[in-house]
Order: sequence, then structure tokens, then C-alpha cells
Amino acid sequence: MFKLIFNIAMIALIHIVLFAAFPETGKNGNLFLGISLFIWCGLVVIISSVLRKISIGFISLIVMLVMYGCCIAATAYLMPQTDKVTAYDKILKGRLPSVYAFCDGMKSRFGLDIENLLNMAGATIENKKNQFEEEHGKDIKNAAEEIKEESKEIAGEAVKDAGEAMQQVGETISE
Repeated sequence: MFKLIFNIAMIALIHIVLFAAFPETGKNGNLFLGISLFIWCGLVVIISSVLRKISIGFISLIVMLVMYGCCIAATAYLMPQTDKVTAYDKILKGRLPSVYAFCDGMKSRFGLDIENLLNMAGATIENKKNQFEEEHGKDIKNAAEEIKEESKEIAGEAVKDAGEAMQQVGETISE
């Protein structure tokens, strides 16, 4: 059951990425997205049930990887574009979308403002860091000072012991 859910999630992820990367789908884009997801998810269910009967892990993996590749190619080739150039042709010609175009696609197609989410996450991390420093900064400084003082004492004792040992060696040699 987990494999089936994972495979359906992968098909959905492929569609989300392609639609965010190439968001200029026109008025039929959402309809195409729904139909394509329905068809590919149905194929995943059928192929997964057949593969479950075979139950050879390596063959199942290869078949699903081929299926993902076919899903990417077919969706990119059939996905409508307002400029009448398929996403598949754009990919083949090396006209890949930039990160900013992808973020704009996620915002326009799915309502997710990636840049804002990343900025909020960064601010949250910075706030947690500042909060930690406020709560534990003095303790850390005190612990560092204690370690520094203890190491000075230990080093002083080691130097004193070494001096005494050298003095004893000197006395032994002079005898």
C-alpha cells in the first residue's frame, strides 16, 4: 500500500513541477492537469497491481522508473502552452525555466509564495538563534571562563611539576 501511495505522490509531484516550471498553459491548463493526473494515477494503480503479482523488486523499480520517465515526457509534450511551443520542445532546446520563473509558477498556479516562505523560515531560524543566545549566552560565557581558568591552573601545575622534575634531574646529574 505504501508503494502505491508513494507512486501516486511521485506522479502528482511530476505534474506540480512541470506546471510550475511552465505555467503559461492558458485556459485549458487546469483541465489538462486534472485529466492527466487522473489518467496517470489510474495507470499507476493498474501497473502497481500487476507488479505486486510479479513481486520482483528490481523489475518493479525499473518499470516504475520507466513509467515516471514516460509521465514526464508525455505531460511535457501534451501540456498546452499559450505560445504553441510544447514544454517538451522547450526542454529539448535548452530553454529551461529559471528558479525565479519556477517560484512565480508556484505562486500563480498553486498559490504558494516560495520566496516568502523561505524568508519566513530564515527569520524564524534567526529568531530562534537570538532567543537561544539570550537564554543561554551567559551560561556559555561562564562555562568558557571556568574552563579557561581551570586550564590555566592545570597548565600552571604542570609547569610547576615540570620545573621540580627538572630541578631533581639537575640535582641528580650534579651528584
